[in-house]
Amino acid sequence: MKTIIITGAHESMWPVHNVSVVGKRAWAARWGYDFLDVRQWQLSAQGDPRFAIFWERHLLCHDMLFFAFDRAIWLDADSLITNPSISAEAIIGDSKAAFLASYDYNPHMSFQTGNFVYQDLDDESSATLRLTIDKLFRENPHGEDQHHMRRILSERMPGHEGIQILPGEVLNAVPVEFHREARAPWKPEHFLAHLAGVRDDKRIEWMKAHAQQ
Repeated sequence: MKTIIITGAHESMWPVHNVSVVGKRAWAARWGYDFLDVRQWQLSAQGDPRFAIFWERHLLCHDMLFFAFDRAIWLDADSLITNPSISAEAIIGDSKAAFLASYDYNPHMSFQTGNFVYQDLDDESSATLRLTIDKLFRENPHGEDQHHMRRILSERMPGHEGIQILPGEVLNAVPVEFHREARAPWKPEHFLAHLAGVRDDKRIEWMKAHAQQ
């Protein structure tokens, strides 16, 4: 499958992004994936730019599937690849889901949308799920995507059967020094570490200490 890796950040996150993007670009090159680093956001002028970016990540992946790719993988700026020997194919396995994400590090929450995968399987469920997401964006352009993505599954909206939740350690492993109650504590053998909810200076310090050379 033709795969593109997408990452990016709002200007306020660029110091973190500039550290983590190096490993993501190298990982994409190692496995022969296309790579896109997004610094300019079309929707950021509409309301709160942070929320606009949340949604635009999904819409950008949809565009990539429509025009050229079979698979689009979004990796947040606060995620650092720590085991580049793991390929996208190993992460996804034989899944036929249109959208894959990992459980949240908080054991009381559902899945997390910091890192996720879209697959264009050329079937009705894939198209239906993307239409549902587009509809939710139009209805809630200034809301956080994660809440509404979870609604698709919990309320069994059209296309919900195309969502698959992966174990937390696959796309949302969290260093225990930042979240002691983490459902999936990060280990060096994990594909990535997601430093959600961590101060930027602490993120940068940790990333520089754990970046693959």
